[in-house]
Amino acid sequence: MKNNYQLENPIKLNPKTATLEKVAFHAERWQRLSKSSIDHRLRCARRMAKHPIYPINFNKPIYEQFIAYMDYRERTEKSSGYALMNDLRTMQMFLRAFDIDLSSWFYKLPVLPRHKKRKVPFPETVHDLCNYKYSKDSYENALYQYLMFHNFFIGWRVPSEPCAMSIKDIDIDNKGRGSIIITETKKRYSKRIIIPERYVLSAPTSKSFKNWIDKWRPRVENQYSGDALYLQPNGRPFTVRYLGKKLSENGKKVWPHYQPYVSRHWCAVSLLIKTKLETKTWDTRRVQKYLGHERPSTTDTYIEFAEE
Repeated sequence: MKNNYQLENPIKLNPKTATLEKVAFHAERWQRLSKSSIDHRLRCARRMAKHPIYPINFNKPIYEQFIAYMDYRERTEKSSGYALMNDLRTMQMFLRAFDIDLSSWFYKLPVLPRHKKRKVPFPETVHDLCNYKYSKDSYENALYQYLMFHNFFIGWRVPSEPCAMSIKDIDIDNKGRGSIIITETKKRYSKRIIIPERYVLSAPTSKSFKNWIDKWRPRVENQYSGDALYLQPNGRPFTVRYLGKKLSENGKKVWPHYQPYVSRHWCAVSLLIKTKLETKTWDTRRVQKYLGHERPSTTDTYIEFAEE
C-alpha cells in the first residue's frame, strides 16, 4: 500500500521521463500552487522550450543554458523584469518537482519597479465600453455589453473569475436584494461573498445580473451549457483564455488602452471615491473586502489614482 501511494503521489520526479502533466500534478499536490498559476507557468514553459536561440530542455535541465536564456531575454529581447520573474518561477516549479536544489540555480532578477503605471479609464469611457455595439447579432452584442458592465462594477479578476461563475452563485430575492458568491481561482478556489448595488444586481432597466439570467442567457442555453453564467453564442461556456482574448479585442475597439484587468483597477478607484464622498475618508477596509485584496497595501496603491 505504501509503494502504491508513492507511485501515485511521487514527491520527486525523474526529469528524463517527466511530462508536463506530471509536473502540473506535482505542483498542485506538493508545491501547493493554484491551478491558474500552474496553467500560466506551463504556458511559459512551452514558450521557453521553443526559444529560437536558447531553448530550455526541461527533461534535461542545464543551469548554464538557463542563465544564457535569461541573459538573452534581458539584454537582447529587452524583456521586462516581470517577464523574467515569470520565467524564473516557471523554472523553479520544475526544479522543485525534480528535487534539484534551487540555490545551485542562482539567478538575480533585475530591479523591479515598485508599481506598474496603470491607465484607468474615465467614467465616460466606461459608459462607452458598456454600450458599444459589438456585433450585429443581438445576443453577442448583449453578451459583451453585459460582461463589460459586470466586470467594471463587480471588479472581479478578469477573465478567470467570471469564467468560474455559475447561475447558482447569484442569489436574488423577490425584492431584488441579494448577493454574489465569487470563486477566487487565484486563491485556490476560495469563495468570497459580496453584496452589489441593486442597479448591478437586479434593476430591470440596467444591465443587471437578473436581466442577464432571465432575458439573455436562455436564448443560447443548450446541452453543453451546464450552469455557467456566461455563454458563448454557441451555448458553450468560455475558457479563460478565450474570454480574455475576446474582451481584449472588443475593448480595444472603444479604448486603445483596454486590457481585461483594467475593470478591476477602475472598480477599486471608483469605490474609493464613493467612500470618500460618503464618509469624508478613504475607507480602504471596505474596498479591500469587496475586491478580495489579501493585503491592505494593495488597496492603498489605488488612492493616488482616486486623488486625481
